[in-house]
Amino acid sequence: MTASEQTSIYHARARALVAGKSDAEVIALVGNWRPVKVPPLAEFVRHCLIVEKESGRLIPFDLWPAQEEALAVIEKSEKLCVPKGRQVGITWLELAAMLWAGSFHGHRLFPIARQSDEYAREAITRLLILAGYDPAFEVGKQRLQSESPLPKEWRPKVVGKTRRELRLTNGSSYRALTATQPIARGLAAYWGLADEYAFWPWPARQLAAMESGCARLHVVSTGNGEGDAFAS
Repeated sequence: MTASEQTSIYHARARALVAGKSDAEVIALVGNWRPVKVPPLAEFVRHCLIVEKESGRLIPFDLWPAQEEALAVIEKSEKLCVPKGRQVGITWLELAAMLWAGSFHGHRLFPIARQSDEYAREAITRLLILAGYDPAFEVGKQRLQSESPLPKEWRPKVVGKTRRELRLTNGSSYRALTATQPIARGLAAYWGLADEYAFWPWPARQLAAMESGCARLHVVSTGNGEGDAFAS
């Protein structure tokens, strides 16, 4: 088959795909398109924004060697347990990797469990900052942060946003959960994050519930005293 014939077939398939659809439906299909070439995780993260602790300013996520090593482990690990304490920004790294995994692959669910409602909602804020959005925007009226170096074709397109959920046009979504006993049970999730696990009220039962609902599960926490649930 010649290249010209292949092109003709592709064009015919495209016309058949949009036949009978309204302009709005065609636009929605185009909006779900993502680049065929997925950028390397580290390269994507370097174009995200984070909040600088000292000044509160938004700055590009310039990775230093320990963060690059941590990111590589995060990317390849289905089950992972990481102690905080080396100031590598492990929660930011986990969220950035989850954002990458959901932006370029559709219909993935990412539950993010934290010890309180306030901290759970803050995870959604962090995701929006990483993507270069003003977290206060209304859907359909997105405002970009001027500091964001993320290329337009890499930026996830948001179709729904609440204080506890973020939904993308490609069907991927992020849910902020509070640490309760049945947390994430029954979900068909791609990647779950259990943040500050040592401070959860029923850690063993809650972790078992998350494991049952997540194909990938990463646990990160600071210590909560000698013999805490995280240490064991």
